[in-house]
Amino acid sequence: MAAVGGRLAEGGVLLGSMVARQNL
Repeated sequence: MAAVGGRLAEGGVLLGSMVARQNL
């Protein structure tokens, strides 16, 4: 469960950075 949560967290950060770049 912890490993899955970590992957989801990393994915969220990557998606967030991509969205932020698009917004900029």
